[in-house]
Amino acid sequence: MYTIDLCRQPYKYSRDFDDVFTYEACLRAILGARTEFDRIKILKKGTGWARDSWITDGVWSKEIGDFMLHSWKTSQIQTIPNRKIKPVKTSMYEWFNPLVGAIHLDKCHSKNMSWNYDERLLGDSEEMMTSLTELRNRVTKQQFRFFYRMKSFV
Repeated sequence: MYTIDLCRQPYKYSRDFDDVFTYEACLRAILGARTEFDRIKILKKGTGWARDSWITDGVWSKEIGDFMLHSWKTSQIQTIPNRKIKPVKTSMYEWFNPLVGAIHLDKCHSKNMSWNYDERLLGDSEEMMTSLTELRNRVTKQQFRFFYRMKSFV
């Protein structure tokens, strides 16, 4: 049996996010501190061009490289509150529309540059980076806890 096969056990029998995160932590342990593998590079959490919008409560910034925010379901859209929204992790089951007005899928093409962004969701790049760095540090610590759960799968 290869080490990767041991990591697949929590994924194969996963019942919740803890099992999936245990699988991820096991894979990170196999990879070690390395982030570059031939033609593949693993980016630090919060430094890529795509991420879940809920990790900053829908707040985003062009300056830090936010390009694609995903994990949105129409049934989970919420009304933006009338208060300053801080870029901190909240519920992964709700999101705010970053556009002023409705989303018109017929306008989703490469030549459309007419999007009007809701100013309440445009974040300060320094505040965003601080929040993403704090999240990355918390996740790194959690990886050790999830890796420890591997003992119940081997």
